Amino acid sequence: MLTVRNNEELKLFLDTVDQCEDVILVTPDGMEYNLKDLRERFIGLGKAMNAEENPELEVYSQNREDVARLFHYMESIETAA
Repeated sequence: MLTVRNNEELKLFLDTVDQCEDVILVTPDGMEYNLKDLRERFIGLGKAMNAEENPELEVYSQNREDVARLFHYMESIETAA
């Protein structure tokens, strides 16, 4: 689970997604959205962000390099907090 607490973290998360090849977001209602597709990104993030003030985002990827990028993102926001 990824947490986004503010606009800086959201920007860093989206920058990380832009570097990836395959990232899927699962919203609280169980719907899956491909974050590489701009339309799906806005819909999925809108639903996830609307659910909570500091949402925990469930994301996954089949690509090992993308998983490493996402873990690096999580580590960077944990050390900054």
